[in-house]
Parts: sequence; C-alpha cells; structure tokens
Amino acid sequence: MPIRDRAAAGASGCHEAARERLIEEGGPGPTHQDVAVLIIYFYQGEAVLDVDNIAKSLLDGLRGVLFRDDRQVSELLVRKSRLSAGLSLTERAYIYWKR
Repeated sequence: MPIRDRAAAGASGCHEAARERLIEEGGPGPTHQDVAVLIIYFYQGEAVLDVDNIAKSLLDGLRGVLFRDDRQVSELLVRKSRLSAGLSLTERAYIYWKR
C-alpha cells in the first residue's frame, strides 16, 4: 500500500510507513531526546485536513518509532501547500535524524 494511503489511514498507517522507512535507511530506534518535527502536507484541489489534525495524526503514528512520547516534541512546524495544476510529487516519506 502506498505511503500516502497508509498515512491517510491515520496513526497506524503513519506508524507502519515510518517504521518501514527507518528500516530501509538503517535508522535508530525511538530516541529519548527531544525532537523537532517539520510536516509539509501537499495537496491538489481543496484541502480536507486542518493543520492541527494533520499534526495530531502524524505525531500519534510516529510515537514509538521516532520518539517514545509526544512530550518529547520541542518544536513543531506544520504547513499545507497547494500544488499548482499540472504539478505532481513522487510519493516519498522523508525522515531525517541526527544524534
């Protein structure tokens, strides 16, 4: 199932997609340190998700994969960006870490 479909399915889909991506990249398990999260939601047509709902669902899905508890999120930036007609994105979940 494509990453976007699993992420749209809610926290469980995001959890699975993030876990698979970390395994592919050889990333570490959940950290005990504070984390900063950047979410950019690209859409075409009308956006059906509110920024706060996008963040809530994704953060719930990342708990136990990137961090142990969402209280560790010390910085959060969420943006919605409409794609212009004729533009498309290659489906991809980007997860970066720095120890």
